[in-house]
Amino acid sequence: MIGNRFGGGPQEVGLPDLPTPEVGEYVIKVVADKKDRKFRGLISQVWLFLGQDQPAGWMFCDGRVLAADKYPVLARTMGSNYGGDGVTTVGLPNMAAAPGINYIICVDGVDPTGEEHGEVDDDDY
Repeated sequence: MIGNRFGGGPQEVGLPDLPTPEVGEYVIKVVADKKDRKFRGLISQVWLFLGQDQPAGWMFCDGRVLAADKYPVLARTMGSNYGGDGVTTVGLPNMAAAPGINYIICVDGVDPTGEEHGEVDDDDY
């Protein structure tokens, strides 16, 4: 997924050199099983992501504005905090990262109150 964008060779994958966070630490999972592919995030959850193609149910945190009727839980959860009016539109945060590193936000997953929404097929994960 990340190839050799952060170093490594034909048989190795390099990991990014991330700045030390103020709280906590960064963790990268290097092995996934079939069960992990079916993970659905909480709507409005943001993750650091090293891939280039956004996974199903997630979007890059690039500041775009979405139709609230297509993402009602996201609109209800985030309101107008990052753009849009929170009623007919909802804005995604615009989070810049280091080159080759992206932030993604869950737009189609599990409602933070526990109710599932959306049309994401488990086979997409």
